[in-house]
Amino acid sequence: MFLVLFLMSFGTFHVHSVLSKPEQVTAYEGDTVTLHSRGNTTWTLSRIQWAIFQNDTLIATYQTGDLETDLIWSYKGRLTLNTTTGDLQIKNVTRKDNKSYSVLLMDNNNDQYNHDIQLNVRGETGPRS
Repeated sequence: MFLVLFLMSFGTFHVHSVLSKPEQVTAYEGDTVTLHSRGNTTWTLSRIQWAIFQNDTLIATYQTGDLETDLIWSYKGRLTLNTTTGDLQIKNVTRKDNKSYSVLLMDNNNDQYNHDIQLNVRGETGPRS
């Protein structure tokens, strides 16, 4: 983990990020899967951004009380964002959800954290335990 300190005219930002391969998460078509943000559990989150396609397309956001989970039509009605933990739940996953996801968390002190996840969706395999 590394810490980058940016001094800007309007404040101080701390960026925390993990330099590693994306976390691998596996789900089956039709499942509900939770993508864990892995953020600091002591933070009070002021901003959450979940994105796909290398951070170019936001799919769920939270900022100062404003929660948006229907930003992209293919996810409409299927996302639940936990504004305390930053975790994102995707309901009824399909093979089209098989992609890279990234989350940006920011707390009230302007500390930031990024985490990347690769969701691997497999076809239905029948009953699983």
